[in-house]
Amino acid sequence: MDVVSDPDTRFINHKIDPPDEIVRWLALPQSEAPIKQDRDIGRLVAMDWGNYPASTSPEEVRKRKDRAESNTGSNTDGEKAERTLEKLIENGPGADEPSVIAARYQDASNLRSGALVGSIGPLPNEDWEATHREEILLVIGRGGQDDAPAEVLDAVPVPPNTRQDEPEGNDIGDIVFARANDVAAEAIKTIIETGCEREGDDNVEQRSDSDIGYYLLQAVEFNRDVNWIRYRDFPLFASIQHRGTTNGWNKGSDHLRAAYSIGTVQGLKRLDDFYDRVHGEGEIEHPSGVVWSTLRADEERPEVSGPIALLSDGQLETVANEFLRGGAPDLVDDEHRYHRVHNTYPVGGSLADVDILATGETLNDGTPVEIAAQVSFETDSHLEKMARLTAWQDSAVESEVSQEVWYFGPEEIRDDMCDAGLSADWFVPIETLPKLFHESDRLDEEVLNAIFRVPSEEVVAIPEK
Repeated sequence: MDVVSDPDTRFINHKIDPPDEIVRWLALPQSEAPIKQDRDIGRLVAMDWGNYPASTSPEEVRKRKDRAESNTGSNTDGEKAERTLEKLIENGPGADEPSVIAARYQDASNLRSGALVGSIGPLPNEDWEATHREEILLVIGRGGQDDAPAEVLDAVPVPPNTRQDEPEGNDIGDIVFARANDVAAEAIKTIIETGCEREGDDNVEQRSDSDIGYYLLQAVEFNRDVNWIRYRDFPLFASIQHRGTTNGWNKGSDHLRAAYSIGTVQGLKRLDDFYDRVHGEGEIEHPSGVVWSTLRADEERPEVSGPIALLSDGQLETVANEFLRGGAPDLVDDEHRYHRVHNTYPVGGSLADVDILATGETLNDGTPVEIAAQVSFETDSHLEKMARLTAWQDSAVESEVSQEVWYFGPEEIRDDMCDAGLSADWFVPIETLPKLFHESDRLDEEVLNAIFRVPSEEVVAIPEK
């Protein structure tokens, strides 16, 4: 079997206006949706820019949407809709190889706990592919007003770049009329007619999509490798910025690769397993034919070695904070420096110069101590960060309370700081943190395990409510 090495990864934020029932339907497996069974389609990645225009041509979408919205006094966003549809086609029907996608349906209240992770586009192993890979699916829904339950009426396959103004018999309305059930055909007729009214009459009353009573989404199908991933297992996914519909997100790329592989690649239980496999055996092969042979962390953080490089900034701050709360033990003799350490400000909060603020007592004589720490992967702004951190100690007024500052950073920067005459009371190379947690009796290794662990190999069902 041929393979595809290191395909593109992408995060899709579904900010979709239709009611929860319609958004949830997109994420349902085929077994739970009769229309999907009839159409032989599975879970979907969808885009939403409002009901109009009904088109799979990016150019037509831009022109018609701008014309209709300018006539009704709305803010025009045709260019954004054009780019969104181009991405949908590029990664779905028009793709030469797969992309691995995490789709987050952020506006559906019953889907807030996780995301769908899988591929779209052609796979080397065709047994894992979707049926309608070469077409856009027009998802047509109705309801959600006057206490009527919202529902999906049909999902009609339409070729990319199909326009409303094609010759008779080939325009998008004709194709949908021929393929859709009667109710969905009537819905698309209403959507097209309403949009044309908006385009041609600058006095037409602007009606919201919910007032029209119908909803239209453009979608492509996930391949059969898709799974539901919970944020409790991959909390980094929940921190994806909501801006933008499709985003490449370098800091989350390795987590996405690991999330895609769990449950199907034997022996993957933790993020550090994923790191060790790529660096040791050289690759991880998914049964779909997708192969991971590189890590984004190696490109983004080449100076940081070891699985610690896979963590997000917030996760690294959590590990460093637990190290301090555990008394900051020394690896040589496992003697800790503090006890009764408590945070006085949220870890990684909004403070400009420090990531951790805490109080405690020194172990040797019980002297109260104030602790300030900076935690960073960076190797280019470390001198500035250290200068700002030490200023917290230098500017402190005389006090009976001891003040100590800590810097957690890559081993590589230690000599730079010494050469510049900058130093914290304590410097901890972040590469040593896993070893510290594994070998020290003073630290709770389960904290590190919980961060690196991936969920069990059981497929998690999408929550009902």
